[in-house]
Amino acid sequence: MKVTPEILKALNRAKDYYGNTTQLAKHLGIAHSTILFWFSGKTKNISGQLWCRLLKEELAPSMLGFVKPLL
Repeated sequence: MKVTPEILKALNRAKDYYGNTTQLAKHLGIAHSTILFWFSGKTKNISGQLWCRLLKEELAPSMLGFVKPLL
């Protein structure tokens, strides 16, 4: 998944919600440097497994146009 401006905005909202990048990373179970690399542009893509397993559900409420399917 490409790190788009929309994903960065959603990550920023999640970071603010959890307090800081370290706390967000802790919540997600990933290294805080991973999130910092997304913000800085050093990493331009999020692995499909990481996106599907962790980020999609966490960021969906903050992303415009993302509709969660009904089960």
